[in-house]
Amino acid sequence: WQLALAPEAKELTAFKTPFGVFQFQVMPFGLQGAPATFQRLMDQVLMEASDFAAAYLDDVVIFSQTWEEHLHHLQHVLHLIKSA
Repeated sequence: WQLALAPEAKELTAFKTPFGVFQFQVMPFGLQGAPATFQRLMDQVLMEASDFAAAYLDDVVIFSQTWEEHLHHLQHVLHLIKSA
C-alpha cells in the first residue's frame, strides 16, 4: 500500500532508533484504521467498475462472461487503479 500520509499524521508515526528519528511517509501496515482506509479507497477507485470488479483490500476480482470481455474489464480496472 502506498497511501501518502498527511503531514500532521507523519509525526504520529515517528520512532527513535540508535541511528536517529524516523517517520513514515506512507501509511504503514499495522497502523490502526489502515485496512479500513485502504478498503474505502479501493471501493472509491473501483466504483465505476462495480458491475464487474470488486476489491477486498489489495485483492481485486474481475468477473466476465467471455475472454475478450475479461481482457477489456482487466484493462479498464488497471487504468482506474493507475489513475488513482
